[in-house]
Amino acid sequence: MAGYGYGMSVSGSRKSIVASSTPAPSGIPASTQTVIVNGSGYAGGFSGTYSMPFPPSPYWRTANELLVLDFTGASWRFIDSDTGSGLQNPSSNGSYIPTTGWTDDYLSPVTLTITAA
Repeated sequence: MAGYGYGMSVSGSRKSIVASSTPAPSGIPASTQTVIVNGSGYAGGFSGTYSMPFPPSPYWRTANELLVLDFTGASWRFIDSDTGSGLQNPSSNGSYIPTTGWTDDYLSPVTLTITAA
């Protein structure tokens, strides 16, 4: 007598579903040409609309060109060219602008909201 079971394949082939242990990338794709930054406290000085002047490039700047967001090849940073102050993020993923984990020059966490325009 033949046995029948649920979920059996006629061809005998089965597809396995495997969960990845690698988390999905976090952040805004670096191909985004305009990002809006809103900060509070010290980070508020980096608030503004940043645009990529020569797509594709590894940096964005505000209209007055004083504030710059760029990927150094090893990490991300904001620079205020008028004061020399900055914010940094240790993310080494140049494909995504990180939206969390930013710190000031003294490595104190700062609050930023970064969104794609």
